[in-house]
Amino acid sequence: MLNPSAQIGDIQCGCGHPLLVIAGPCVIESRDLVFEIAEKLKISVDEARKASKDLMTFGAFIDISETEFEAMHPRFTVVNMYRKMCERENIEFKRNKVVDGIGVILEKPYDDARTK
Repeated sequence: MLNPSAQIGDIQCGCGHPLLVIAGPCVIESRDLVFEIAEKLKISVDEARKASKDLMTFGAFIDISETEFEAMHPRFTVVNMYRKMCERENIEFKRNKVVDGIGVILEKPYDDARTK
């Protein structure tokens, strides 16, 4: 059984780790923004890129180009991450009320953060 995880600075996320909520820009669309995010997280630009690619593998981000990534709305992200997990674990993908509930819970903080 796979146990995928990602390292973001000092924080480990993924299966077997506490829930990690990432709030911030929905699209990383410039080199300067990558440097700014890396600086705030106190990680290197290479670590920031690797974390983005790892999160893309989990279904949390989608890639736009080699250096651009986009986060999706929490409801879509949670379902997409669940779908990716089902693929990795060879589990039939079907509706999951717990997964749907997580998306609903994350929706309000996400929308509140976007409107500030």
